[in-house]
Parts: sequence; C-alpha cells; structure tokens
Amino acid sequence: MKKLLLLPLILLISCANSGKITDFDNYHFNNTEGIDFVILHYESNNKWVHELLFQNGVPADLTEVDLENINKTLQVAVNNYNTDLKKSRYKDIDLSKYNRQYVAVLNENGEKEVYVNCFKNRQVRKDERWKNNLYIVVDGGSDFFKVKINLTKGFYYDFSVNGYA
Repeated sequence: MKKLLLLPLILLISCANSGKITDFDNYHFNNTEGIDFVILHYESNNKWVHELLFQNGVPADLTEVDLENINKTLQVAVNNYNTDLKKSRYKDIDLSKYNRQYVAVLNENGEKEVYVNCFKNRQVRKDERWKNNLYIVVDGGSDFFKVKINLTKGFYYDFSVNGYA
C-alpha cells in the first residue's frame, strides 16, 4: 500500500519541474529540428563575460517555452539578416547548420534575456569545450554570429555576424 501512495507523489514532483531546464540538462540535441545547443550558466563574477554579455544581470533558468521562443525569434533575426544580406559579400545563414550556446539572465528591470552564440565551424564542434565554456571568436565570417533576445518583451537586438580576418 505504501508503494501505491509513493508512486503518485513521485509523479507529481517530477511533473512539477518539467518546464524548467536543469543543470543536468546542459547539453541538448533536438532530433526534430536538428539543433545542437547548450545552456551555460551566467557568471556575474567573471568581469570579461559580465561586460560582454549583460551588465547588472543575474542568472536565470530557461524553460521549454523559452527555448521555443528563442528558436522563433532567432529565425526572424536570421531571416532579416539574410534579406539584408543581398547587398553584401557575406553568405546566407542556414540556422539548421549551427550549434548554439545560450546564456540567460534577468536584467535590471526583471526581464528575462538570453545571449545566443552560434557557430558552424567544424573545429569548434569537434572541441568538446564549447559544451561547458562560452566560445568567443573575433573573426570567421558568417560561421559565427551572436544575438541577444529579450524573452519577456519578445524582441532581439545586437545581432552581429563576425568579420573576416
């Protein structure tokens, strides 16, 4: 009888956290969309990362809904870039070919924002460090780009494709 009572309690607890992505879920591969991504913890004590990403941010968790919104907003940003691209020497971005790193914060206004770092460079993909450390590259052209997304208000900003050396 105790086992029967314990089972619903375990199911209730496991379902209560189902929307939140935990630290144990750092590396993800979404077979449906072919997205390879990691969720990295925001390190406010790392001055370099702090200044690069978000000033005055505090670490935030991402939910499944947040991930869906990131994908939608990222696709809009890339579509806008590709449309404007016709006037430049850069290549179109095919989002399905890029690995991603997400770093989420709550900004000083309490809004959830995420820094999205994207890359398709084969050498970076082979190097497993990208799954635990923010990968910053200065050049590399359209193999590397980044953007910030305000999930609370639903817009993106600071979209940037790397230059060529």
